[in-house]
Amino acid sequence: MAALYSYDQHFTQQVQDVTKPGLDALSLWYKTVKRELKKGRRGNFVYTLPSNLDMNLYQLRKPIERCLEMLPKEPPEVVTRYDDRFSVKDALLDTKCTKVTGVSDKYVRYRSSRYGFFKRNDIDLEQWKPVIRCKECAGDDIFDRSFGIPILGKLRFAEFSLGIKQIVMGDVVAVKEEDYQKMLEVLKLSDSKIMEIAEFLVQKELEEIWAEREKLAKTPENSEKLDALKRRENMLKRKSGIPLGHVIKGVEIAYKAQRAREEYLDEGDWMEMDR
Repeated sequence: MAALYSYDQHFTQQVQDVTKPGLDALSLWYKTVKRELKKGRRGNFVYTLPSNLDMNLYQLRKPIERCLEMLPKEPPEVVTRYDDRFSVKDALLDTKCTKVTGVSDKYVRYRSSRYGFFKRNDIDLEQWKPVIRCKECAGDDIFDRSFGIPILGKLRFAEFSLGIKQIVMGDVVAVKEEDYQKMLEVLKLSDSKIMEIAEFLVQKELEEIWAEREKLAKTPENSEKLDALKRRENMLKRKSGIPLGHVIKGVEIAYKAQRAREEYLDEGDWMEMDR
């Protein structure tokens, strides 16, 4: 055991001796980068900075951290719908642009361990404004996050009914600046009202299923239809909660009601009411 320990020490020392000149040179380089940044200079030298500080950087960590503190922050990861993917012309070895198939759609995940990936590719992240913070993914789809179903319904309604494009930057969902106020209108809708409408829609569909089943005689030719109705009934009554589609419809109804109320008040029709 002592011999093995001695060998490990010897090997570690050899690695340190071999890598020290290279690490010292890099440390000197990053200190030079820091001086240039302090002067207000910017250039390709910025792109030599690692953006992933989770890896073992040894004595390079401090000078790299100080450099990054003087630069605009970049998200560690950006995710877009596949159809809304960014045009990337400069994907280096330390950059990953991954196409993934998730629960609801295909999307692209952009990761780079080197600073400046988005700037190098003329991707302007400043035009995207954060609207909601998210903590973790739910399931396999980066766009299905653990917001709770009312918030997820609002995001889906805004994206697919109002055409508000969304991206995930690190731990926030962001929309383009021109869509920001409209997105806030949707997010401010009452969660309880949305769920109340969704529950009503579920009950209404269940009643329609029961009525349809009453009409169908239990004969062999109707067995396929009856099975389909039973499966649909079970899906609506499952313990996992109200289906997302009904929640999205609830958001749509609540949004249209809110817009109609605002237009009614803006037009001043309420002043004509009999008192």
